[in-house]
Amino acid sequence: MHIKRFFFSLLGMVLALPAAAQYNSGNFVANEASIYWGVRMGVNSTWLAGDMGSRAMAGMTLYAKLEGCLYLPAFAYGIALTGFVGQNYGAGHTERIREAVRISIRLCWVIVFPLSLAITALAPVLLRLFSREPGILQNAREAVQFNLPFYVVYAMNQVWLGAIKGLGKTAYPMLCTLLCYALFRVIWCALLIPVLRSMIAVYLSYDVSFFLMLALLLPMYRRSLRPLA
Repeated sequence: MHIKRFFFSLLGMVLALPAAAQYNSGNFVANEASIYWGVRMGVNSTWLAGDMGSRAMAGMTLYAKLEGCLYLPAFAYGIALTGFVGQNYGAGHTERIREAVRISIRLCWVIVFPLSLAITALAPVLLRLFSREPGILQNAREAVQFNLPFYVVYAMNQVWLGAIKGLGKTAYPMLCTLLCYALFRVIWCALLIPVLRSMIAVYLSYDVSFFLMLALLLPMYRRSLRPLA
């Protein structure tokens, strides 16, 4: 009995640790690394020296406040889906898994997409609740305009991540998150900031990483579900 309990505890850790790493890398390492190194590279290139670098960082901080209104519902889809998919995967109910994923994707378009457009349109008013500094507001508005209209792709990625983890493939989502949301963004900023000499390079790193993540997750989800068909 003790050996069996130890085995299941160890199995739980094996499944949970990659998921925890994926969560932490996606929510802290990825965002903080891309922002920090983006601004750091700009400072080193002299075009963001002095107050400009401070305004860029402050602008991204304001952007994160509005992004949180979208991030929480988007992330909730993946969390809820992981448990549901895992239960039905164990029971062999393939069609219920497919239907749950389809409904979650629809919810992304019905809730997250309109909300992202609304926040983008109202950003000039909402951002002034947090700051009145013109330079900070300009950077924050640019970040919102470049990133939030594409946030529905991030929400869909959370759906695929949740589904894949529910199907027992926990390491793959972790590696994809580290690759796309951390490593790729830092390399992107290192290559493009000296060329563009603008914070636009940082903003674009988010959008491109969303689509890169989608390209990696969708085929894996289909391959993982195929043996159950």
